[in-house]
Amino acid sequence: MEPQWILSVLTIVCSGVVSAIVTYKLNKKKDERQFMRQKLEELNLALLRFCTQMGSYFLNFSSVMTGKITYNQALDIVNKSTNIENYYDKISLILNIYFPQFNSHLEQIHNARDEGNEIVFDFKRFYDREGIHSQDHFRKMSVVINQLDKAETDFKLAIQREARIIK
Repeated sequence: MEPQWILSVLTIVCSGVVSAIVTYKLNKKKDERQFMRQKLEELNLALLRFCTQMGSYFLNFSSVMTGKITYNQALDIVNKSTNIENYYDKISLILNIYFPQFNSHLEQIHNARDEGNEIVFDFKRFYDREGIHSQDHFRKMSVVINQLDKAETDFKLAIQREARIIK
């Protein structure tokens, strides 16, 4: 065998191996980006559904606070519309595994949820005692609903920024 022929064969083999390695790494990187974008989409959808559920819950009790419906009617509406899937847990799971940098956004939503629940609980005691609506509770709930809306918007903007980075 001539050395030039051996060199040619080795060059072809090496270029094939290098090409395979480069292709593998590029495909792996593409698959990882696609996977992370999919997780961002799941996060965005879970956030939307969770905030919609929570907003609906608070709006139903706001209707009681303004005297549009009774407390029992609000409970009936909430019970009929309650979805068994826990979107909050899904959001927490995705954040803890893939996007811990978003935990502060979830905390803002969590704080709005807790504050709204406290208002509903306080209103329930007031309603049981007085049997009437309460503009004071309604004003407080309106503030919480606005906080929830702002927190959701901020969270979605952060998700969009991350999606642009992952592109």
